[in-house]
Amino acid sequence: MFEQYGARKRSTDFKTGKKLGARDHLVLLKKSKTRPDWITPEEDAQASATLKVREFAAAGKITVTTFLDAKVAPKKKSRVLYLRRWNVELDLRNIKTTLGMARLRCKTP
Repeated sequence: MFEQYGARKRSTDFKTGKKLGARDHLVLLKKSKTRPDWITPEEDAQASATLKVREFAAAGKITVTTFLDAKVAPKKKSRVLYLRRWNVELDLRNIKTTLGMARLRCKTP
C-alpha cells in the first residue's frame, strides 16, 4: 500500500478498469519493457507481466493497494491502515536514531 505521487497521480483515470465505487477502481499495471539496473535478469523473467491493483481517492490522496476487495477493505479503513503503517515506520526511524542505530550495516538479513 502506498500513496501515488508525480505523473502517475496526475494521469489516474477512474473511468478505466473495473469500477468499485466513486473514485475507486481496479486496474492492471503492466511491467516496464526496460529492466531497472537493480533487478537481475532472472528476477525480471520471473516477474508477472501484469499486476492487478486497486486505486482509490480518500482524504485528497490517491492510494494504491493490492487489497482488491472493497467490501473487506473499504476506502476509509484502508486509508487509516496506511496512515498507521506510515506512523510505525516513522517510530522505528526515531527509535533507531535515538539508539544510534540509524546506519545499520550487516552481511546477512
